[in-house]
Amino acid sequence: MKRQLFLLFFLPFSFCFGMSLKEKFAESNPGTYVVTEQNKTYTLLHVHTLTPDELLLEEISIPSHLVTSKDWKKWVQTGAEGHTSWILYAVDLVENQVTECYSFTRQAHLPTQSMDAFLTTLLGLDLTFLPEEERLQTGPTSRPGEVGSSRPWGPPMMREGKKVKEASYDVYTTSWPQDQSELSRKKIVLYFDKDHGEFPFPYWMQAREGGLKFKIRATDSGTGLRSLQKSLPRRVPFFIGGMVKEGNKAYFNLQAPLYFHSLKLYAIDISVSPRLTISVPSMMKRDQEHVTLEVDSATLSEKLIQGHQYAWIAVSEEHDVYAEMEQPTVFKEL
Repeated sequence: MKRQLFLLFFLPFSFCFGMSLKEKFAESNPGTYVVTEQNKTYTLLHVHTLTPDELLLEEISIPSHLVTSKDWKKWVQTGAEGHTSWILYAVDLVENQVTECYSFTRQAHLPTQSMDAFLTTLLGLDLTFLPEEERLQTGPTSRPGEVGSSRPWGPPMMREGKKVKEASYDVYTTSWPQDQSELSRKKIVLYFDKDHGEFPFPYWMQAREGGLKFKIRATDSGTGLRSLQKSLPRRVPFFIGGMVKEGNKAYFNLQAPLYFHSLKLYAIDISVSPRLTISVPSMMKRDQEHVTLEVDSATLSEKLIQGHQYAWIAVSEEHDVYAEMEQPTVFKEL
């Protein structure tokens, strides 16, 4: 629940009524970051990379008593000394799914299921503007016939380690759909920088209904942060078994993360010298991380030679990796 609430606070929200959170993600600027302090821990979240299809978010945490400097850019650039968690995860903006999560601290990929279920719901939420008269006010309340001196409340705003004077906010609300989570049907209020609409992160988030009382604020923010982690380590796809023949079709099954949108199939003729690599047209079908490459028998008969041995590989050009079938096969007419 702690990570879910943290993500809820920091995911970019729309400044236009009716715009989806997915669209707001696409407006984020790489290098933008925010920092919070909660439960004696500072956590930095950074928009690492953005493409039309994918958003990479970087998250680094450190116990507050280990923080020696609040120059967060320098801290990250010099290796984030004292950190206890350093994670980079990918959000597929087309499929609305978290497709990868890697811990540099553990040097291992982490499960994405719980994070994915949360973010998939979050991406479908719209934001509603909250007029000033409906916001929490500060100052005395005016009497009938008098002009009041109260004004909308707003949290302190820190940018690049300095307090912003007379910070102004746009405030939005949204409601979580009914589900089995603690946020089910809860109203959430978020404060965004009014003068910098391009800044995607809220400076304050609060959910307080029934038994759930939660609030968190940014203690610093900024732009132009650069990470030492140049990219997200990708899992390599792999073949499941060998070629399966059914009727006039042949099928190749693979396990491949969702960020592999296209895999090209090749047959390497190892019965000749030098070996010959042959491109084999195929149709890719996906069910979550299970991928099937379907090939017509006529295509195989045209491309391959009866009785020759072939090693099979599937190549992802977008991520520059490939999978190789464990055992070569002897081609026989289907």
